[in-house]
Amino acid sequence: MPTYDIRLKQIDPLLVASVRASIPTSQDIGRLHEKLLAYLKQQGIQSTQPDLILWHSRHEMRDEGMTVDLETAIPLPTVLSGNEQVGIRTLPGGLMACTVHTGNALSLGRAFVALHRWMEENEYRHAGPVRQVRLQHAEHLAPNQYITELQFPVEKR
Repeated sequence: MPTYDIRLKQIDPLLVASVRASIPTSQDIGRLHEKLLAYLKQQGIQSTQPDLILWHSRHEMRDEGMTVDLETAIPLPTVLSGNEQVGIRTLPGGLMACTVHTGNALSLGRAFVALHRWMEENEYRHAGPVRQVRLQHAEHLAPNQYITELQFPVEKR
């Protein structure tokens, strides 16, 4: 397993447009992201900051199959009104345990495991949804070139 440099960082609050849903698999994130991009295009907004995925739950088995509650978000330069599908809100700032992962989404679990171990060893617990900041993630890149920062909101136990 690769080693991860885990650091505590104070993160500032962040204004975002977001779409949240319980979806059958994390493969459907693209569908949510497309809704968000269409809304921002309609508003004439182009974000220059990396987009995020917020994990509100782990994968859960339900009657309709495996689902996960997640939110895709794009930072905004200004406040917008939102609509019935897209919410506008400020993500809270706070203390985050963070690490950077290079590689595809299938290997991202290793970074999650490293952060969980670090939290256990250093007596921290989760204090909110995990943030997956997509620092380098574009169509022209091979998945092994993706760069993702994981941010776990934490507090001392």
